[in-house]
Amino acid sequence: GVHHFFIILDGKSIPVDTERMYQQMRDVAVYTSTQTNAWRNESKILNLERMQKHIHNPVCGVDRVFVQQALNVEYVIHEILQGNVDVSVDWIVHIDSDELIYPAGAENNFNIRSLLASIPNTVGRVVFPNYEAVPEKLFNHDPFVDVTLFRRSHKHVDAAIYAKYKDALKGDNPRYFL
Repeated sequence: GVHHFFIILDGKSIPVDTERMYQQMRDVAVYTSTQTNAWRNESKILNLERMQKHIHNPVCGVDRVFVQQALNVEYVIHEILQGNVDVSVDWIVHIDSDELIYPAGAENNFNIRSLLASIPNTVGRVVFPNYEAVPEKLFNHDPFVDVTLFRRSHKHVDAAIYAKYKDALKGDNPRYFL
């Protein structure tokens, strides 16, 4: 159900053959963190005062990831608006490589394209609950085959049960596991 993929390879240790593999795929645009980092001076998001405290704070792991994700989306939008990618875009869906989107309620066998097409054009943002793979081993070939533990979205957890056991489940981590 997806027309085009924009892949941003974050990090310094991305194997060159991985980048080449993605670049050879049809309907895929690949960017490296070298490209996105060079563009950061143009970012409108980084100039927002409320974002400054998160991006430069090494203690704010989760917040820093959120800012990086927002920067990646902003970069893709920039590339589209500059005409660097020849695509027509109705929606941009951000998902990490270790996450699943399960568009329950979509017609046509959970097709995300049909689900997004059914949303009125007055809606500018849709938030999907996702499932994030939590590796149980150091090395996994495929997180969706090798991993059996997933962090669930709070939208899919019974609120009463969570409230009763939340302190035991999350400890010092605001992102809980069930």
